[in-house]
Amino acid sequence: MTDLRSWARRPSTWLLPASLTLALYFGCELAFRLLPWSSSTRGNTGLQWHRWDGDIYEEIARLGYHHVWTGPNLSTNTCWFPLYPWLVRVPFTLGAPIRAASTGVALLCTFAFLLLAAWLTRDVQSWTRRLATLAIAAFFPGSYYFVAPFPLALQAAMVLGLVLAIDQERWNLATLLALFIPWSYS
Repeated sequence: MTDLRSWARRPSTWLLPASLTLALYFGCELAFRLLPWSSSTRGNTGLQWHRWDGDIYEEIARLGYHHVWTGPNLSTNTCWFPLYPWLVRVPFTLGAPIRAASTGVALLCTFAFLLLAAWLTRDVQSWTRRLATLAIAAFFPGSYYFVAPFPLALQAAMVLGLVLAIDQERWNLATLLALFIPWSYS
């Protein structure tokens, strides 16, 4: 069995997950620019990534949670999970624009997920099977949410981290991950 530290020090270890992360991001970017259903955001760089709950997570990172009654209606963002906005807040506080911060955190989480998936497939003898497994992990339906400002890549990376911690019998790390996974998304 390969030692985790020696495996992680090899540059080839990082190359495939990084390449797949970038391919996923630019593949989605290209699809948004070419497909007819994306015409509402065509030409608006970055807007296609910020749909659905992405804006809400960014609002939480910028302004925190709020709970406001406006007449008979309640305006709240308190039902969204805190870990992803907390992570986005770090680069935002350091001066990064909120959209760059949220997309950057999503891309780092996607890279972490694919890197952990590469570790978990390290003993697969066939390079083509290993590559196919990682490509499926990177491009399965719904992987758009891994590179969008959304916490699914964070949760997936944490789950694989938990599997790896259990595999390596690192019980303190496994306990921390098990504690924080529900804070990411459920």
